[in-house]
Amino acid sequence: MWGSVVMQGQVGTMVRELVPTVFRNPSPGYLMIAPNGMDTISLMDNTGHVPYKSYARVPTNLLSTDGTITHFAAQDQKYIRRDQWLNPLDTIVCPSGFFPDFHEGRILKNGNFLLLASETRFVDMSVLVPNGKPSARVFGAVIFEIEPDGDVVFTWKSLDVIPVTDATEDVDLTADNIDYIHVNSVSEDSDGHFLVSCRNIDEVIKLHRTTGAIKWRFGGSGSKNNQFDIIGDQHGTFVGFSHQHTVSRTTSGTILMYDNGNLRPEEFRFSRAVEYSLDTINMEARRVWQYRHTPDLFAQTMGSALELETGNILIGWGNTRTEVICTEVSKDGTVQLELETAPGEFIPAYRTWKAPVALTRSLRTAVYTGPVSFTSGDSSTHVTMNITSNPGRRSVAVERHFYAPRNVSVAGDEPCTILPTRFTLRINDTTNVRGTISFSLGTIPGVVSPSQITLLHRPSEGVGEFTKVAATYDGQTGKLNVSTLLVGEFALAYIPCYVPSLIMPVHEATNVAVPTRLSWSTAVGDGRYEVEVVDGEGKRIFLRTVSRTDTNIFEPTSATTHQWRVRSRLGATYGPWSDWSTFTTRLGTPVLITPRIAGTDTTAQGSRPTFVWRSVHGATSYALTLRKSGAPTPLIDTLVVDTVFRSHLSLDGRSLYLWTVSAFGPAGAGPTSELATFLTAPSAPSLIIPNADATMQPIDGLTVSWDSASGAVSYHLEVRETVAGHVIAEDTIAARSYELRGLRRATSYTWRVRSIGRHGAGDFSSSRRFRTLADRTLRASVIVAPKNGEGRDPDDIVFTWNAVDSATYYHVVVTRDFDEEVIVEFPSITTTSVVVPSLDASTDYSWKVMGLADDANGTWSEAAHFRTNATAAAIPRPVSPPWDAIEVPERGVVTFTTNPVFTEYRVEFAFDDSFDNLVHSSPTSTGSATYDVPSGRTIWWRVAAVAPTSSLPDYSTSSRFHTRTSTSSHQDVTEPGPTLLMTFGTLRVTAQNDILLASVSVFDVTGRIIMKREFSQGVHIFENETQTWGSGTYLVSLVSTTGRRWSFVVCTE
Repeated sequence: MWGSVVMQGQVGTMVRELVPTVFRNPSPGYLMIAPNGMDTISLMDNTGHVPYKSYARVPTNLLSTDGTITHFAAQDQKYIRRDQWLNPLDTIVCPSGFFPDFHEGRILKNGNFLLLASETRFVDMSVLVPNGKPSARVFGAVIFEIEPDGDVVFTWKSLDVIPVTDATEDVDLTADNIDYIHVNSVSEDSDGHFLVSCRNIDEVIKLHRTTGAIKWRFGGSGSKNNQFDIIGDQHGTFVGFSHQHTVSRTTSGTILMYDNGNLRPEEFRFSRAVEYSLDTINMEARRVWQYRHTPDLFAQTMGSALELETGNILIGWGNTRTEVICTEVSKDGTVQLELETAPGEFIPAYRTWKAPVALTRSLRTAVYTGPVSFTSGDSSTHVTMNITSNPGRRSVAVERHFYAPRNVSVAGDEPCTILPTRFTLRINDTTNVRGTISFSLGTIPGVVSPSQITLLHRPSEGVGEFTKVAATYDGQTGKLNVSTLLVGEFALAYIPCYVPSLIMPVHEATNVAVPTRLSWSTAVGDGRYEVEVVDGEGKRIFLRTVSRTDTNIFEPTSATTHQWRVRSRLGATYGPWSDWSTFTTRLGTPVLITPRIAGTDTTAQGSRPTFVWRSVHGATSYALTLRKSGAPTPLIDTLVVDTVFRSHLSLDGRSLYLWTVSAFGPAGAGPTSELATFLTAPSAPSLIIPNADATMQPIDGLTVSWDSASGAVSYHLEVRETVAGHVIAEDTIAARSYELRGLRRATSYTWRVRSIGRHGAGDFSSSRRFRTLADRTLRASVIVAPKNGEGRDPDDIVFTWNAVDSATYYHVVVTRDFDEEVIVEFPSITTTSVVVPSLDASTDYSWKVMGLADDANGTWSEAAHFRTNATAAAIPRPVSPPWDAIEVPERGVVTFTTNPVFTEYRVEFAFDDSFDNLVHSSPTSTGSATYDVPSGRTIWWRVAAVAPTSSLPDYSTSSRFHTRTSTSSHQDVTEPGPTLLMTFGTLRVTAQNDILLASVSVFDVTGRIIMKREFSQGVHIFENETQTWGSGTYLVSLVSTTGRRWSFVVCTE
């Protein structure tokens, strides 16, 4: 079904440009070679340059039959239809129940889509051939014709018509999987029926478009059902073609194909383009034309032959494993164009196509003298020729391309501007041909002042120096006239600058300051310039006319990408706009709010102040640096995502601190804020008496006391009833003790003190509790859970304990381990359990409980120490080597995921998953660690992660890998093993000497198996298409029939 298409991603960078080793008179149009990049399709001109490309997911079979472009997207398993500029239009998917086949898909003359697919049937081959499998998987071809609304109007299945036993001799009919027919092209015949190329039966068959009936079968010596006598095409004992590709009917009525030649005798093993004239009455086929490369080339797979509109034949040489990619040849055998890769490179292109897309072109045959206008349909090249001398029939081709030439150098004064248009003019024979040329400038983009246009010319397209052509502009006709007939490449230029060149900021500049200064070069005009600036959403923020070549703008937003352009004033009109240029403003400067000394405000801060600053537009994080005055290194240098930061670090009292903040965004860091300073108040005093959790304290005359704090001029005391929470005593005194009176019996009190210095109060000390006199004291409770050493998830922890006789309520306290600071407190729980909703993960805690009554004190239980677990998302996860990886080196690096909750890691290696006896341990603070372990062993490994709030580690799940066997003890290192060859779309494994491969497996970096093939008898050579793997790194594992193993790491683009 046809449907809408959504394309995502970016244009790839691995498209190869080619080199023309022969360039004479090629046909107009752009070459389409695929795959020529694993994530990109492209249009290539006749010089091998790629001016147009677009993102595509593993593309192949790129062609054009109706002015639009189609290709197969292997990763998506569908065909994509695009306009001539490579913009996606439609998708064509295979009917359900079948598998799309990349070998053929094209728009037909009636607008329908022809799609080749495959189906699988299980066939009892044991009744057809000796040693055949009773349940062999046979792949058959299916041809669909699909209307734009998705209706299928034609279906043909090879397995319904052509027996499996028709396959050629090189197809193994005893295998488990049999590709017996391998259709690789389907084209429309001149009468509307279909010509089908069947590679694995060495035949071209003609199908009736409506009934699907076979009208005739045409094949070489390898065919078992050829119906034609082949005349004039003998190669030793072999007649005709073999394993052909891309069969079509030419305009003269002949059959054209690319003949791979696989089954011809070794001395005739070459590939070629070949043309036959068929007599379907007398059933004779006569070879009328062929082209063989000099020297011969041989492609086992792939290849194409295409008739072009000039009558030339474009030959794509397929998988020859040489630099030669394609040859365009005329019928007299003259090579008009040949393109190659750089030395040592090759592109195994399935097809090479050429079509007149993304340009206007015109072909004319000049027989007489007189004017010739080069138009094609409703498209004009803007070129007219007036031939004044013509000794005979001449073929003339004109192209207009919509971009400037490449490799431009100009004799004399360099032009300021070359317009985005280039023309090519080719004549097959220029001998004694004379005349004039005219270029119509009326609608060509960039032509603002046509009388100032300079025409440039060079004899060879894409190379060489341009010279200025003597041309005159006719204002009445709007044409630029040249009195001499020239062939080659032409360009239009302004010698003086009509378009200002943008100078500052440079294109794609980042970290640009606000206000922003813009500057540009002078251009032809009256000295005034119009400047336009738009923001990242395309909204205009600045439009102004200035009488100079620079201006300052205050409107840009920080951390935002803007575009700007300039044009000159030409009196009442304007010159052309410059191209848009982009710049990205830098991040703004954070404004620090608190803490800071500002003017007369010198209020001191506590030991753990909260840092606050204003947000910066575009910032994704902020770098905060805190330093004690006079200290050489910062105390805090951290990256945070919020504009508030509370330090867990306790600062010294009575000290001066300095801090700054800078913003970070995608383009980097912004400027650092101004330096802010603050003072800390005196440190909290240490409490002396009564001791923590003291009991049986007097209700009158109880003295509480504390140590002095440096810099304190007074102290603020606060005493509360623990259960009720109200303050029963509060005072600010200079002394370091205070007498309490009128306390209630058998009551818990909480008290704390803070220092007050010259610039303000500091932090309160940790709180202490005491209980007053009671008639009796209850026994201690026994903790049930969490017990000593237990680990608990940090959320909804249930604390339970045994009941205490006569207790009517319980006091529960949770602290960080070995710390008096109370984290959670329940002073009056009437049950023997309580739920704490949330504690910090990966942290050590202590807790205790006391049973109480209104007339009785209690006894604290023994404290229990427990630990909260890390969350599942935070715990490290082994990444590489993947689970059960084989042939892993004895020394290397393992990788794993990390989480900010952990600061240290330790990777442990052992021979079993108990990890009782480690063979290696590697500490690290990153997500990787080195290892050194014995060869030929199974190695288990795991990650121990340690948080700063915990003394115990959290462990990852275990993984394992198998180290390679030492070559010195198990095999001769000089004996050659298998070799691996990776090309675009193909993996080839070749085993040396007597090695037979029993299996080939491919894994991705996560250990997921991508492909596995097993061979019961063993094989020397194995090939597999890699187009569906996707880009990435893969491990290829080979096992021989004797159990030997090899592994390779390969990368696909």
